[in-house]
Amino acid sequence: MLDEACTLRFAPIARAASAPATPRHCSSCHPSPRHLHPGPSAPTRDQVAAANEEQITRKKTEQLRELEEEQRIAEYVRMRDLREQHFAEEKDRVAKEKEMETMRLRAAQEKAADKQSEIDELRARRYIEAAEREWRTKETSKVHRDKARREGLPSRVGAEQEGCTSEEQTAPLAAPEALK
Repeated sequence: MLDEACTLRFAPIARAASAPATPRHCSSCHPSPRHLHPGPSAPTRDQVAAANEEQITRKKTEQLRELEEEQRIAEYVRMRDLREQHFAEEKDRVAKEKEMETMRLRAAQEKAADKQSEIDELRARRYIEAAEREWRTKETSKVHRDKARREGLPSRVGAEQEGCTSEEQTAPLAAPEALK
């Protein structure tokens, strides 16, 4: 009968060799020469064929596992590249939208600046025209005043500009007639 510790220690050997084994002495477990353990025996042709078949099956299983793992890795890489591509496309789209918005705002600012410059130009033109009208009016009234002085008559335009009313304007004329 085998000791439990010996059974655990020699279990792999016992499983590998299903043929009856020759007993051998276990000096590590017991110092007694009566304590014997089964020893390894030469494998038979059927055992070798079964072991080879098992090894081939294990290799095929391992190859399938590696192939599946490579396929999972390839699928992961493909999905990662696809996500990165979508991310890059989204980033480009956002950049184009920002650029379009910037161009739109710039165009609106230029349009507003053009409109403001047109308004400023129109104001400047009106100011120049008003200044020219005022200058022409002053020149005309000056010409009338000079003409009136030469003729001795009060200038109606000149008097109006000086703030005189029509009665005040005729008063100096009436006074010389009263003296006569």
